[in-house]
Amino acid sequence: MKKISEVNTQLADNIEEFLEDPENLHSIIPWVVGLKGSKITIMFKRLLFKFTDDYSISTSKTPEGIVILFKGDKSQIKILYRRLPGKIQVFGSYEGPRRWIVWNKVKELAMSIIDFAVKNAPKKVEVETRTSSADKSELLKDLGAISKLLMKSMLLKSQEIIVTNGLHDIIEELHRTNVMKEYRVVYVSGSGNGTFRLLFIDGELSGVYAKFEGDDYVGDPLVLDRIEGLFRIKIYGAISPPAEVI
Repeated sequence: MKKISEVNTQLADNIEEFLEDPENLHSIIPWVVGLKGSKITIMFKRLLFKFTDDYSISTSKTPEGIVILFKGDKSQIKILYRRLPGKIQVFGSYEGPRRWIVWNKVKELAMSIIDFAVKNAPKKVEVETRTSSADKSELLKDLGAISKLLMKSMLLKSQEIIVTNGLHDIIEELHRTNVMKEYRVVYVSGSGNGTFRLLFIDGELSGVYAKFEGDDYVGDPLVLDRIEGLFRIKIYGAISPPAEVI
């Protein structure tokens, strides 16, 4: 993750305007191998394996930021560009088959779009990316990995709370109480009206998993806004280097 320096306000406006228009995107998407009407065919490769799908591209401006949606016949990719004071955050999520092939390419896809916008602007803006956070999200699905994590962590807090505004208040509370500074690895689990698991490494969100209404959400930070209800929240912390804990 890069340290953020000055960002020209006009530049940030120009980037948002660029991202809002899907017509700007078709010519800069990597791995395009064909066109089918208004759809583009993208081929993802990993080693000798391939996954191909036909995608339509749409963009929308939401309270969270600019969302670019790649809606495929078999899969879906969602990229969120969030503008904050002095920085732009990039989030990515993927739903569909062959995740082990596609997911590593989502970050590259997201960054190729923003890089093009930045390079065609008069001044450069540094970009903070969190698509890599989902690298640990798959671990949060694995009960064996969770057991290993709990064995090397200590229970810091356990309580029942009613979540009414997503999980952002819980995350902000962890920062306010300096839990993130005291523990290099922080694991948060919730069970009640569904389940969720969050992993923080050195203060940064590094894994997201949630299951509610019968659906699994892996590596999608947007799901944090949708969780509500009564939950038993448990918070664990470890001071050891992450490589020794996870």
